[in-house]
Amino acid sequence: MRRNTASVVPPGQNRPKRAAVLVQRLADQGMWSLAFFLFNLHAASTLSTEEFAALTVATSTGVIVAACVRAFAIDGRVIAGAKLSLSASASTSLATIAVSSGAGAVVATASALVWIHLGAGGATGLIPVVAGLIVLADTPHYGLTMQGRYVRALSPAAAYLLAALIVLIVTLSSQEASVLLVWSLGLTAAAFVAWIASRGAPGRGVTGLMIGVQTRLAAESLYAALASQLGILILFLVSAPADTAGIRLAYSIVFAPVFSLIQGLTPLLLTRMVEPEDGQSSSKRRVMRLWMTAGTTGVMLSGAIGAVLGLSIWQGTTFENVLPFLIPVGASMLGAFVLDAGLLNLRLRSHPRTPHRIRLVLVSVDLLLQLIATLLFGTSGLTFALCAGFAIKAAATGWIFLNSRRATLTHPLETP
Repeated sequence: MRRNTASVVPPGQNRPKRAAVLVQRLADQGMWSLAFFLFNLHAASTLSTEEFAALTVATSTGVIVAACVRAFAIDGRVIAGAKLSLSASASTSLATIAVSSGAGAVVATASALVWIHLGAGGATGLIPVVAGLIVLADTPHYGLTMQGRYVRALSPAAAYLLAALIVLIVTLSSQEASVLLVWSLGLTAAAFVAWIASRGAPGRGVTGLMIGVQTRLAAESLYAALASQLGILILFLVSAPADTAGIRLAYSIVFAPVFSLIQGLTPLLLTRMVEPEDGQSSSKRRVMRLWMTAGTTGVMLSGAIGAVLGLSIWQGTTFENVLPFLIPVGASMLGAFVLDAGLLNLRLRSHPRTPHRIRLVLVSVDLLLQLIATLLFGTSGLTFALCAGFAIKAAATGWIFLNSRRATLTHPLETP
């Protein structure tokens, strides 16, 4: 019998396309994260410690809500669509993205305003607004990447970076620039450009499976985001502003580069892992091993660089406050990273309830540990809680991978 080779794809044929996609994603995420980095750097240099601590609450709140909106409006639909044999672009919906981001922006702004008032008795100007604008700009931009429209996603990132560069140039020319005003305008411009770039995207109505997966994944993102940001929020209420500023600088300055790379490449990992296996499960395992090795190395290298800077050129500045938080923040980020990888592997091989329950248990323990330790022992308690949380998540991730190798793949819609 003659073998039909007309549809066989020669090995390596897709490599140039994948390389181009990788470059586009790195450029996109690089511009977006560089803008966030520059705004934080300028804010830490020009605002008072109290104002920067309040801004820390706003950005943390924005990150928490943006993660939930991403998961509900985009990631949940993509994963549910994969179970229905739909592509990532066919699973998303602009209407869902618009409504979710609008509601999320209101929640983020209101939450930041309330928390800042609880801790400092008042908010300064545009600080709470930044939280809502982060959600409005992030969601449509992330939607473009998950739809595979990588070239279009470059435009909102470029608009955001342009605003950050304006602040930098004006400051270097010895002129005063309101970092909060320009940051707000930059996020607004990024959101506007992202929606213009989103026109003509395919969409799909919500199915019962989609809304179930969306809700669970949004809840998981809320748990995970709270676990990573709760320490900052509690510290703002019970400790000196310098501690809040220090832990935020650890996240936004020291570990920002590696976190940006992880964020930028995560959509590519997700789309790769939801592809039909076609006998290539070993290839996916290699991708996952490479992913975890590279991420772990990046986090450790970032911490080492931060320690060198903190002990040398940052001495005597606001940035010096970062030193006590390098190890706990690095451990927290690494724990969240490895757990996300483990749950992604499990999510594609089991009923949606399984990873949801695992995440709920782990984050409940993490949140409780952070809350009790920080309220009782302040900064030292939070340091211990973040390191303990890493150990728990690392052990859980090892258990997940060990059991996933023994388990057989079930039908994605199968209910135990």
